[in-house]
Amino acid sequence: MMNGIRKGITRRRGACEPCKARKTRCDGGNPCMHCRRKDSPCIYSQGPASARSISTPSRLSPALSLFERDPDLPLQHSISPQGWMETIAPESLDLC
Repeated sequence: MMNGIRKGITRRRGACEPCKARKTRCDGGNPCMHCRRKDSPCIYSQGPASARSISTPSRLSPALSLFERDPDLPLQHSISPQGWMETIAPESLDLC
């Protein structure tokens, strides 16, 4: 990369279908390196992004409803693979 200008191959965000099926790293080319070597069709899905992630409001709604009922509940701070989180401290919940 020279002077901040990118030249060359444009890459796709996700892997092609054959690479997903083989669980191999896809270089995002058209065709990708693996499909080119195997002389097979390189097909990229046009579907929406992964359905694995759950939207933030639906993840937060249980804790939010508890906090709305009792805003004096102590919060517990933690860092997870998804990022910074604030949760209600378990010892402050009356589970019985």
